[in-house]
This record gives sequence, structure tokens and C-alpha cells, in this order.
Amino acid sequence: MPARRGPVILGKFGIGWCMSCNLPLLGKTCDRCGSSASAVALTPPGDARPAFQGDLELLRATVARQFGPQAAEELFPQDKLVVLNRVPALDRADEVILDGSVIGLFRFDPRRLMLEFLLKLEGARRIALAGGKNWVRVDEGAVEPIIDGSSVLAPGITDVDPAIEADEEVHVLDPRGQVMAVGRSRMNARQIVAERHGMAVKVRKSGRPIEAQILPGGQTWDKAVDANRLTLHSYEARAKRFIEKVLQGHQDKPRAVAFSGGKDSLATLLLVRDVVEDLEVLFVDTGLEFSETIDHTKRILEELGLRLVIESAGDAFWQGFEHFGPPGRDYRWCCKTCKLGPTAKLIRERFPGGCITFLGQRKYESDQRHRQARVWENPWVPGQIGASPIKDWTAMHVWLFILSRGVEFNPLYKKGLERIGCWLCPASKLWEFNFVEQQHPELWRRWQGALRRWANEEGYPEAWLEHGFWRWQELPEGQLKLAEELDLKLEPVPRHVETMSYKIAAGFSPCEDGRTSIEGSFNCSLDNLGRVANMLTTLGEVKLSQKLGVAKVDMHSVDASVYRTGRFRVIARDEKSATHNVDQLVKAVTRAERCVGCGVCVSRCSEGAISLVDGRARIDETCTGCGTCYEYCPALFFR
Repeated sequence: MPARRGPVILGKFGIGWCMSCNLPLLGKTCDRCGSSASAVALTPPGDARPAFQGDLELLRATVARQFGPQAAEELFPQDKLVVLNRVPALDRADEVILDGSVIGLFRFDPRRLMLEFLLKLEGARRIALAGGKNWVRVDEGAVEPIIDGSSVLAPGITDVDPAIEADEEVHVLDPRGQVMAVGRSRMNARQIVAERHGMAVKVRKSGRPIEAQILPGGQTWDKAVDANRLTLHSYEARAKRFIEKVLQGHQDKPRAVAFSGGKDSLATLLLVRDVVEDLEVLFVDTGLEFSETIDHTKRILEELGLRLVIESAGDAFWQGFEHFGPPGRDYRWCCKTCKLGPTAKLIRERFPGGCITFLGQRKYESDQRHRQARVWENPWVPGQIGASPIKDWTAMHVWLFILSRGVEFNPLYKKGLERIGCWLCPASKLWEFNFVEQQHPELWRRWQGALRRWANEEGYPEAWLEHGFWRWQELPEGQLKLAEELDLKLEPVPRHVETMSYKIAAGFSPCEDGRTSIEGSFNCSLDNLGRVANMLTTLGEVKLSQKLGVAKVDMHSVDASVYRTGRFRVIARDEKSATHNVDQLVKAVTRAERCVGCGVCVSRCSEGAISLVDGRARIDETCTGCGTCYEYCPALFFR
């Protein structure tokens, strides 16, 4: 199998801050006052974005629950701008920036299924000023050890907020009431007072007490646009030059913009419209779009006076679900049936000679998009040449550009969503599913009903739904650890059938490394995965994980995964190779499952690599992978 790649590095950008105007900056200087930008210490890649009303309401409600209403008002006043920066985590996690400082981490806890605000020192200082809850005060003798990184021991505590419970966010005060550390409580207030021994607070960050760095208010996003007008103009001009160059190189092709209803495609549309007169806008309705997205798409295109061409996938997802079950981040059959298929149909019928399509793809979104060229021939949609004018833009570039134009954008952003797409996408966070449940309960009831029926058939517990484990066939390390913490057993119950068969999702899906994938499913579970893995050795090198319920085989630069659930996935360099190797994989699994111990393969193997063990064919390490045994296996001829 290919060597594991290192950590994904999408390039570091980040933002600066004008400490005079108290505004975020994309360039080195403020275009309002001329002050130099101060650096903001963000976690890479620093794809920061504005916090809109929905985000602020969630932040205030969460801080009020943890630290009190006054703390929420002190931390997030109405007349200041808040910026969010997504960081790697199991679920939603955003650094929160105010007054040019990171004041905390806003996250969704996938174990307790709730939003939480984790304090940074600057955030704690502001909460302490408001008399916020969840504090402990220590004596003078504990100050230096804590500043040096030690945890807070109960004997060193002189006073404690009586409302503190175990496993809560806590800020630590010195004898004068100044913040010197933040961390996590290990016991409740009653235990701290009564027991007077042991670790009371596990310190996460500490430092010598200083005053809160509070800047004057009065900011608006219009002022932020003004502070970045020269930088925005420069980026806009470069994007338009790129569009003109692409068009000059493909003058014989009709031109279009792919519109999703999200911010990136909106920015791209506005740029292309400024350059191109004859333009069509393509929208693929996957059947899983928010109603707000469809309404916004129709409104904005009517407002801009552009032609909108819609292709709908109809009920393709729900039909596919009956055969393939829930889609997964590692099992994206839905992309081809609901997105790629309709897109290819639209291009084929609307532009039989091909077209130039401008897309709102940015390198900060994913490893795949970071490595992709700005202009490319789309292997998944024949005839389509894709081009990305905003590849080098961050989310903040996009948002300030849109705000500078004064156009309407998707209202879901104002409600707190960061990304716009299919409402049940397996790439979504648990927090986003909470959003769907609250905003569109009718959609969520349908999805939960389908998932629950599937879970009952597979024998999965309710927590499989609640904690979103359905989003993977093979749980990644973090999710596997979470399942263990929750003491969940996620092994499916056996599914037996008289006649074994399989289905594959029509079409092909792009993978992050540029290769092609095919997803499929047998109509039964593969209960003896060890036997399947043994037969797969006739195709290549196999790695079996009974714990994860997966057998992986390297079929000579083709990667395949077969799951205990009966699902499978093949990743190859192109469609032809993927199709061929799916056929080989299906034959191997069929042989393993339907072997009756006739011994024909034993007599046909010139290497003597096959024997009968417990009435079944078993392959040993002398197998050369010649494939002769497949030519004579009755299980393959009488399927």
C-alpha cells in the first residue's frame, strides 16, 4: 500500500489585526489608518472567518451557561467583531478571536454531545472582570508552582466557587483575584473543601497575571471591508486577470459557473460576471439541499439577471440507501449518484462540445484542493474544463469581498453554519446535525428513521446514531477511542442470504490523491472476515483488522477494503483499472463465502499453495497470485 502521508499542510496564511481600529487585516497595514498589522497567533492554516449572528448567539448562550450571563456580555459585547478559526478536532472546534487576541476555543464535545467554551488566559481575564463563575483562588505559596505549569492541589486553594462540578472549565485566581491559569476541574467544590487533598484543577495554560487587553468598541464589518480595501482590490484584480487568461485559451468553449449556494461559489460568480457577458450558471440539486439554499440560489440569480440551469438528482439518495446503507467519509457512494452523475448529465446535454466551468474551490479547504491545479480537465465530468479564480483566497478574503459587494448571501451562514452542502453529508460535524434537527426537524426525522431501521437490522446500539459513528465504515483512531470511552460495541449482527449478490454505485468518485474509487455492497455480511482475508491473498498483500472489521489488500498499486458489514471499496489510478479490480475482488470474496470444499482448486494449483482446512480452501504463503484457481472454481460458475 502507499506510504502514509504526513500531516496535511494547506499553507499558512492567518490574519493580522489593526490595534488602532480594532479590525482584522489581510495585509500588512490597515487601509483606514495606515497602522501596521499585529500578528494573531492562529492554528494553521488560519482560514479564519467572521462570526455571524448565529455564531454569536451560540457563543453567548454557551458562556452564560458555563460562567454566567454577565460573563457572556463582557466577553462578547454587541459593538465588536468576533472572528473564528477552525482547528483540527473530532468535531466542531473554533479558536475565538476578539480585540486581536485568541480568547478561547469554542467546541462541540462529541462525548457529552454539547457545546463548550474552553478558556484561554485572555478570555479568563475578561470573565473574571465580570465576576464570572467557576473560579478557584489559591494562596501565595501555590502561585509560582502553578505559573511554572503545576496543577492546582486542593490544599493550596483558599476559596472556591461553590457551583463548580468535576470536569468543568475553571479559571485560577491568585490571592489578589487576578487570573494566572485556566484548566479543568478534577473534583467538585464540595470535595475540594471537604477532602483538602489531591489534584483539584488540571492546569492547561498558566502565566503571570496581567490586565485584560481590552480595546475600544464601535466596529462593523463595513469598517473591516474599508480596512482591507487595497488588499481586496489586489486579489480581485488578480482573479479577473486569471479569468481573462483562461477564456483567451479556450475561446471556442461556452462558459459557465458552478453554483452551490455557498460563499465560495458566490464570490466566483461575482468575479466571472464582471468579466464575462455570455454566461450560464449551473446548479445541481442533489435532493439533499437545504430549502434555504435553493431559495437563495433562485433569488440571487434573478437579482443578478443571469441564466440558471438546474439539474436534479431527485430521489437518487434514498434509492441508493436501500442498497448501500449510510454513506461514509470512506464510503462516498452518494457523491456519484447525487452529484457527479447529474453534473455529467447536465454537461453532456447542455454542452455536448464541452465547456469552461469556473468553480469556487480554495486550497485551504482540503489537501486535494491544495494540490489541484488552478485549471484542470475534469476526469469525472467528460468535456468539462474546470478553473478556480479564488484558489489562493482564504475564507476571510471571500467574506470581505462578498460584503464589499453588498449582495445577499445564503441565510444559513447567519444562523451559524460554516459550510453549505448536503444536509446529511457524512463529512458534517455532529454539531451540524444538531443544527439540522433544530432548524429542519422534518428532514431530521426522515433521516433518523432510515438510520434507525438500518441500525436495527445491523444490530447497532442507539449511540451509533447519537454519536455519528455511521459516518465511517472503518473508524479512525479518534472515533475508535471515543467508542471505547463510551463502552460501545459496534460489530454488526450477521446477515445471511440464500443467494449471494452485490451492487456497485454507478459511476466513479474522485479521491483525495487524485485516483478513482468504486463503492459497492454485498447483500450479506462477511462474518468470517479472516477467511475472506485469506482468499484475498491471491490478489495481493493483505492486512486484516478484526477490531476494525476490515481487510485491506494492496492489489499492485490498487487499494481495496472489504468490511465485515459486506461493503467494499476499490481505489485505482483510473476507471478501467478500478472496474477490473472490483471484478477480481468480488470473485475472491465469493470464493471465500461460497467455497464447498470440492478441492478442484487444490488439484489445479501448480505451487501447492492451496489446501482444504475444515472443508474450505485455504491459501498459504507460497501463492504466486497466478489466478489459475479462479478459472476452475465452481463457486464462480454457479453463482
